[in-house]
Amino acid sequence: MIKGLVVVIDALDECSNTNGVRTVLDVLFRTTPSLALKFFVTSRPEPDIRHRIEAQSDHNRSVCVLHEIEKSLVEADIKLYLCDELGNGVSEHDLIKLAKRSGNLFIYAATAIRYIRPTGTMVDPDRLETILTSSTNSGFQHSEIDKLYTTILEAAMHQSGREPQEQQQMRLILWTAVCTREQQR
Repeated sequence: MIKGLVVVIDALDECSNTNGVRTVLDVLFRTTPSLALKFFVTSRPEPDIRHRIEAQSDHNRSVCVLHEIEKSLVEADIKLYLCDELGNGVSEHDLIKLAKRSGNLFIYAATAIRYIRPTGTMVDPDRLETILTSSTNSGFQHSEIDKLYTTILEAAMHQSGREPQEQQQMRLILWTAVCTREQQR
């Protein structure tokens, strides 16, 4: 086996089979100490997952809570990510502004990138400007990402050529999706 190998299990909390999640964690904690590899598990702090992890001794686990990491470090990582993804299509000033808006949410940066580069290659300067000039009037933690999603949805709704009836139908579909209690796939 290759020394120093790390296996990544991302978004463990998104598994729908809670018994399977418990089994995976139990097997990892029982067998990992005897293996020559490490596991890097990411998850939201769901109660059952958090309880199972916290029940382990400190030498079997290391926990890092993203929101407890110094914001400037996360922001610097997000800026690197934005720079890598957007390349020369965005000024340093705009990269810094996007990173600050992202706060410690990589999902904000990833969503902004997909919106700014609709074809996956070229930066759309109008879309970049739309995001950079949108403002939030709220002090809530997730107001920036809420505003980003609102900006993107408004742009989609008001694309040139959309009939009012088409816009209304889109609104109804979005309202239905937002109000449903079941996860959509």
